[in-house]
Amino acid sequence: MKFDPEGRLIVSPKEVQQLVLANSDELVHHVLLSGTPHAFESYRNYCGFLNELSDRLHVNPRNLCLRGSAKLGFSISPKPEKLWRQMRKNSDLDLAIVDSGFFSRIDDQVRTWERKPPNRSRIFHTNTTESKRLEERRRTKGKFECFRHFDLPRVDGVVQLYEQLNGVRTEAYCGRPRALTAFIFRDWWGVFQRYSSDLHDLRKGLRRKHQPLPQAGDEPFALGDLTESD
Repeated sequence: MKFDPEGRLIVSPKEVQQLVLANSDELVHHVLLSGTPHAFESYRNYCGFLNELSDRLHVNPRNLCLRGSAKLGFSISPKPEKLWRQMRKNSDLDLAIVDSGFFSRIDDQVRTWERKPPNRSRIFHTNTTESKRLEERRRTKGKFECFRHFDLPRVDGVVQLYEQLNGVRTEAYCGRPRALTAFIFRDWWGVFQRYSSDLHDLRKGLRRKHQPLPQAGDEPFALGDLTESD
């Protein structure tokens, strides 16, 4: 592993797989959370992106980072159609917002929303896409102290978050438009736990005897006909 002149960590899928199988914390702390994401043309552009989001969200720029294929330049999602695939030209930017105050404000608004009887019925007595997303919100909050913004009801804080994310001209930083998604964590331990869970699933998939996940090579797999989002 090494850094290029713009601070992007150059690591091969094979090196990542070795760390996954070794069950090493090094992968999270020193690979997945380090360096300039590959989606950005320069370190300066990445800093500009973080500064704009910091101003928009009122969160310290050091409490913002990116996850997903935009970070390493390839996907580590434990799904055979995605694993080790190179980043697509229109891959999303998966933003992690790590701030206890921001998390608590959203949590308080969602709790108030949930207390209203019509909303309780929508959560617990229907089998719709909305109710499934709300249930996913409850699961990820309890397990990782994490919210995915697209699982949340449209309370004021979430509406404002959508507006701020949609207002960022990502092409100014990445050279092309990319959609922004947000994962909101209470603290960095939640980020670590979320990564650890994903890597546990990846490790199991690589080791299983029946239909194991693809083994990594020195280079990411070409996209081919892949059309799903990362």
